[in-house]
Amino acid sequence: MKLPKDVNKNQRGLTAIETLIAITIAGLVIAGITMTIIQLMNVNDSGVSHMTAMNQVQNTGYWISKDTLQAKCIDLGLDGGFPLVLAWTSPDTYDDHKVRYTLANHRLQRDIFVNDVPVGSTHIADDISSISLENELGKYTLTVTATTSGQQENSATRVYDIVPRVLGTGG
Repeated sequence: MKLPKDVNKNQRGLTAIETLIAITIAGLVIAGITMTIIQLMNVNDSGVSHMTAMNQVQNTGYWISKDTLQAKCIDLGLDGGFPLVLAWTSPDTYDDHKVRYTLANHRLQRDIFVNDVPVGSTHIADDISSISLENELGKYTLTVTATTSGQQENSATRVYDIVPRVLGTGG
């Protein structure tokens, strides 16, 4: 029967060179993993930033297109069509509806009036860096750009062609 003392007799420890090589390899592996994680986080931030900008642009396009399609009167403001005022009469109640879009500090606001009484206000989008609505022969072209800021600045632009169902006298 062997004693535990005899079992360890033939075993040797690591030399200084072997230890140094092991530490170097471990350091390279850790550095590679760290760089991969940092790269993934940067790509994720960029994707989130781009999706945020796209969401702002699409939300703006949706609401302005929706209201412009039913408007009988479209009143374009002096600054790229803003503030924009859209008006129509409800076929059911004969109430006069008006929606006013304003852009201040890169924030698009939608104010709703019925019979000239304010009934609501909705925040439509943030980060709107430029917006314009132009009329050419009854066809409106809405151009919206949103630019997000932060670690990863990103921007998205979309152009919407809008042909109102009923052409009004405004704009």
